[in-house]
Amino acid sequence: MGGLLGLFAGKTRHLGVQLFRYAIGGAIATIADFSIYALLVKVLGVHYLIGNATSFTAGVVVNYLISIWWVFPQRQVRSKGVEFGLFALIGLAALGISELCMYFGVHVLGLYDLLTKVLATGCTLVWNFTIRKLLLFRDKA
Repeated sequence: MGGLLGLFAGKTRHLGVQLFRYAIGGAIATIADFSIYALLVKVLGVHYLIGNATSFTAGVVVNYLISIWWVFPQRQVRSKGVEFGLFALIGLAALGISELCMYFGVHVLGLYDLLTKVLATGCTLVWNFTIRKLLLFRDKA
């Protein structure tokens, strides 16, 4: 499938299309992440670092489901349980990056927590795509 339709439909091994789809999937996961964060922190009064960890985890699950369904047609790991475990482990490292960014932005720089969360999300995007593509979803040689 080529053209504009190829960006959205069908399986693809084209890195640019995968990155495009990953960005869209990431946006959907980010909407879930931010919505849960706002509910927990702004409505329910949960501490921002706990809210970030909880909402980030939900975003990882959403991102995984989109990744296996739409972004990456090839798989390195046959077991879906092991694959999700590795996906989550990579996400755990990204959570560490996110938590450090949140703490640094809010406590050290005095930035608004939602602005800091946007910046932290940007920091984790490149990490997640690169590591997941290399370890979990690369083309077999």
